[in-house]
Amino acid sequence: MSLWREGLLAKAVLEGETHGYTCHPQLNIFRNHLEPVAAIHCYLQAVLQEAFILKYHVDVGKIDTAIQTTPHIVTEKQLTYEWEHLLKKLKVRNNKLYQQLVAISNPDLYSLIKSIPSPTKLLKITS
Repeated sequence: MSLWREGLLAKAVLEGETHGYTCHPQLNIFRNHLEPVAAIHCYLQAVLQEAFILKYHVDVGKIDTAIQTTPHIVTEKQLTYEWEHLLKKLKVRNNKLYQQLVAISNPDLYSLIKSIPSPTKLLKITS
């Protein structure tokens, strides 16, 4: 399960256990969290739950299943961007799944993600 392996690699980066993969843009999601290491563990807990449902075999001992943290805050604009990006990839890679999801305008969020309204205009910073 590549999602599990990639998540474990992100965990290793955030815990300072590797020097590779450190510039991947998806790491910013976790780095921007108040508790980056706890956030990746919680994310991997969700991946683990999905793996069990799909009957994938993963090593539970690779993560701390007791760690909890606060939700990650993202703007509605960021969620829209991520959703549209996923749909573009699915249209090419898995058109059947794309057809099932394209009509969804507001996908459900996992409990680790909380959406806030996007700013309506940029703030001007003066010195």
